[in-house]
Amino acid sequence: MLTAWDKPYDVARGLRLGANDYLSKPFEYEVLLARVEAMFRNVSQIPQRVTYGKLSFDISSGQAFADGVDLALKPKEYSLLLFFVQNARRVIDAEELYRNVWNAPLLGDKNTLQATISALRRKITPHSHDIDTIRGKGYCFE
Repeated sequence: MLTAWDKPYDVARGLRLGANDYLSKPFEYEVLLARVEAMFRNVSQIPQRVTYGKLSFDISSGQAFADGVDLALKPKEYSLLLFFVQNARRVIDAEELYRNVWNAPLLGDKNTLQATISALRRKITPHSHDIDTIRGKGYCFE
């Protein structure tokens, strides 16, 4: 994030809203270039394939497979399933899911989240995986 806002609160807010880095104006070109280079180094360290049980994720293409079959997930379904796998067997509340997958606060409307979870369940349940609803607490991926 490149911005004129330079207070500690602004930096923290920008990072919490999803920025990978934060640079305030005025800035030095060499510093900007070094930060961009650092981000590319970090990207090269990301694994290209993640596997969990019968599920596998091709990180570069954004595809998920179950038993070798493409699940044909929409982008948010893919991001949500990957987040669930990264947090398997942990109860996650709706606010945390929305913040991490949509990169925004929930703001009280759970319809989008519930619809995405419902669509995802239909695609993964035949492959022996499920997303449990824990009443009053959130969701848990098994």
